[in-house]
Amino acid sequence: MAKLFALLISLLAISQTQSNPNYCYSSDSVRPQLAMFSTKTSYQSVSGSSVDPSVSNCTPKKFWMLQRHGTRLPNANQISKFPNIPSVQEKAINNHDNKGKGTLCAEDLELIRNWKIDTNLTESIAEYLTLAGWMEVENIARRYQSAFPTLLPPTYSPSQYLFQHTDAQRTQGSFRAFADGLFGYNGYKAVVPEPIPDRDLLLRPYDFCAEWLANSAEEKEMSKFEKGDEYDDVIDNVNEKLGGTSASKSNVRSMWQLCRFEQAADLSRSAPWCSVFSYDDVAVMEYGEDLGYYYEAGYGFSMNKNILCETVQNMLLFLQNDGGEAPARILVTHSTVMQLMMVSLGLYEDETPLKSSNFAEQLNRKWRTSEQTAFASNLAVIRYDCADGDNEVLFLYNERPLEIPGCQSNGLCKVSYILETYDRYLTADCPNIFCTA
Repeated sequence: MAKLFALLISLLAISQTQSNPNYCYSSDSVRPQLAMFSTKTSYQSVSGSSVDPSVSNCTPKKFWMLQRHGTRLPNANQISKFPNIPSVQEKAINNHDNKGKGTLCAEDLELIRNWKIDTNLTESIAEYLTLAGWMEVENIARRYQSAFPTLLPPTYSPSQYLFQHTDAQRTQGSFRAFADGLFGYNGYKAVVPEPIPDRDLLLRPYDFCAEWLANSAEEKEMSKFEKGDEYDDVIDNVNEKLGGTSASKSNVRSMWQLCRFEQAADLSRSAPWCSVFSYDDVAVMEYGEDLGYYYEAGYGFSMNKNILCETVQNMLLFLQNDGGEAPARILVTHSTVMQLMMVSLGLYEDETPLKSSNFAEQLNRKWRTSEQTAFASNLAVIRYDCADGDNEVLFLYNERPLEIPGCQSNGLCKVSYILETYDRYLTADCPNIFCTA
């Protein structure tokens, strides 16, 4: 009954957010939009609250994790467009103060009024890990260590741990944050991660597949959607809320980026530019993001079922092998790999493909990058060794049970079933098939 009551309250809050023309972002205590920012969603908005290690009666023996980096700064292209926003800000304030136009509540107007472009945010530090991103990953490590203390001991040893990350600053920083979460302040300094290979088919395989890089389906489908009625309505709604600023589509997209990045960087405050988007507007923007990723790293491109071959094989061999390797393996990567992993495992596939023309029919879609690839999203795979040799494996995604088809709803499965189900990856010649459809 308590869960039903909470659900009703949540639905009521969403309904009011959608329909109330006087909706005020600053005073909304629920803010369902926070869990709808696609790959720029904060981890806290979508993650589980605890991990139950006692789902199996067997002994946890091996820990494999695929970890996306934490919250980062915007990319260089996004940063280059932010200087266009102060002129929109000035017009919006003038419209409200001197013309009586616009529908921002007083609190949200003050947010816009007091917003200043961050002069420290330059293209030279584009995509760097933020403090919030560091803390997200460090806390994830602490919680998993608390759940599995024998697998993740507080003292580093190369015989116990294997760490690997890509060559990006944000993944290197996230590896260090994870290590600090396990070993204490500056604990990462004692860790020697695996060398980054010239051809990183484990954590960035798509960089080495020309056919994958040449795929432009996501751009075409997103472009169609951004020329459609739903997207045009968002532009009109934002301009109306700002009192008729005539902000361009490009400027509205910059507001969307500022909203998401600034909110993810600090959940304790209200990000000013989030106030210009209604719940319905955010739902449209989220779908546009999902649409692009669906054709880039999802089910909309046939090559995606093979591109992550080496990563899936790495996981399966880790589950299969006994001894001779570090029992804890932490791999730090990017959102694209996390999405490709879901495709490789056959998860979150919709019966009807996402299209630029079917937004209304896809409101209950399974492919939701906000839930699946938020900042710091992670897949933890824990092998439990059983006395009878019929070992078990627990799948957790963002600290929630991940149900593999044919397994239990609590994320638990038989290792033998997983090896059989994904046998084609286990026996594949990955360097030769990863770049094939």
